[in-house]
Amino acid sequence: MLLQIAEFPRAKIMIAQDLLQAGACTPTGLISTLVILYLSIAVATSKGEKPTCADDTRPGSTYGKVRLPNLKVEAVLRSQQPREKHDITIITQCSLDRLYMLEEQCNTWQGITSVAVYYPLYIFQSTNADRLREAITTVENFHEQIDRSHGKCRMDIVLLSEVIKPHDSWSYPYNALRNHALVRSETEVLLLLDADFLVSKGVHEALTALDKASALMEDLTANKKVIVLPAFETPRSLSEEEGREYALQAQSSSKAELKGMFDEGMIIQFADFYPPGHGSTNYKKWFTSSEPYPITYKIGYEPYVLVNRRMVPWYDERFRGYGWDKVMQIYHMDAAAFHFVAHPDAWGKVGWDQE
Repeated sequence: MLLQIAEFPRAKIMIAQDLLQAGACTPTGLISTLVILYLSIAVATSKGEKPTCADDTRPGSTYGKVRLPNLKVEAVLRSQQPREKHDITIITQCSLDRLYMLEEQCNTWQGITSVAVYYPLYIFQSTNADRLREAITTVENFHEQIDRSHGKCRMDIVLLSEVIKPHDSWSYPYNALRNHALVRSETEVLLLLDADFLVSKGVHEALTALDKASALMEDLTANKKVIVLPAFETPRSLSEEEGREYALQAQSSSKAELKGMFDEGMIIQFADFYPPGHGSTNYKKWFTSSEPYPITYKIGYEPYVLVNRRMVPWYDERFRGYGWDKVMQIYHMDAAAFHFVAHPDAWGKVGWDQE
């Protein structure tokens, strides 16, 4: 669902390898590496050479064309519900056809959500203007419904369009969208999450209680901690009805009940087909821990995390489509000497839609 290694464009693998081999062990070093790498691509292209970073495994892709997202803001919608300074904001993104996932997430999250919604327009299509007007209306109606009917759930939405070629539909700009959601956040603590995830019951209330909120900020700021929420999913062999039932059950369960579901195979470690992605969390240890514990970072790690808004690195917008998008941000955090710590009583559960 998140990482399918066989489908990685070569550019993403080579960009990642270049960064890891460059020894960028500080934020400055990492940024310098990114700049040098990008300039190398530009120089090679100007000389008519084939640069080493090209999405040449995708249909219609061309050597020498590394295209950054060119997103246009079409609508900005802010919740009118009251909000607290010490609240927590989910940072996420989705395409227009997956707004329903945001509604499910909103049902289980009593905080703020900052979401970037993507709507591609196809070059030279005469229907673009009409389609865009329909998209804006759809998002406005959805936002009004959410703000009116979900009580404490406060959702801020930015709708972004981009003109692309039809054969570039694979190049969904995950990281550029995440940055748009990130820059519009206002709370000091952020939860970096995908739109199809549900947060375990009671987490928001526990983390935003006044005594807990100050301690959380101290950990995230003075101690440079990144708090990891273990991620789970339902088996892909389940029907949609069973998947929905198990997902909602897992979200509302206690940790002991969640362990029972895990042992019975009703839920599994998220993306277990790609062990580096979440293996460092050590699920066996997490189930038996009642206190936070340190996590040893390994290359490829891409957990869902609570972070300090003022310290979190930006996402690298050159990563489009599936693969290495979140991995590189987490690598940046490790290079900047952040400390990963598992939260013993909070988790994320992917929804039942697993296309």
